[in-house]
Amino acid sequence: MNAYRFPPSTRIAIITLSILTLASCVNDVLESVDRYSIGDTGPGGGIVFYTEDWGIHGLEIMESDLSSAMAWSTNMSNLWITFPVELPPDVGTGRTNTVTIVNIEAVAVELGVPSTELSAGDVCWDYAGGGMDDWYLPSLEELRLVWTNLVDDGTGVNNGIGGFASEWYYSSSKPDWDIKNISVVSFADGSTAEHSSSSGHRVRAIRQF
Repeated sequence: MNAYRFPPSTRIAIITLSILTLASCVNDVLESVDRYSIGDTGPGGGIVFYTEDWGIHGLEIMESDLSSAMAWSTNMSNLWITFPVELPPDVGTGRTNTVTIVNIEAVAVELGVPSTELSAGDVCWDYAGGGMDDWYLPSLEELRLVWTNLVDDGTGVNNGIGGFASEWYYSSSKPDWDIKNISVVSFADGSTAEHSSSSGHRVRAIRQF
């Protein structure tokens, strides 16, 4: 006995109904969770500068600088020569970079290496704004996203959003071939460079949500 087959018009109607039902379910799920857009206040009280998954997940940066002129590391000429690690520039590596910075700086303390202040990574790692304890120093490309998505007015000029100074900001990235220089981003025009770890630049933490 041959199985019954719905006529083409009926099959199309069933497929259309299934698609509409699925779309409705997806919409219900999206409406039941917090969704964010660029420039919104994030779940940690920062400014959202990157989103994915329909705005459910993304990155936010704190609303003000943790420091206007701090060293990236006061132990650079000592301990970082012993541990010439690369701290990658890619999006998604800032947190791991910061953990590496904090761990190496902790070794410095244990070894009695002189230090006059906390590193930029330590300061970001210790920050707990918005009741969140997962802030970190952004990687080079994460910091560039802040400039591109939030601060650039479209002509390469700082638009004032977020109160970023038109100065250099430290990232958590460091080329493996460069012992003492750190990747930085200018919030005057979005340019990048490698500057000394003791230069004294601005620092602002980010977090994932």
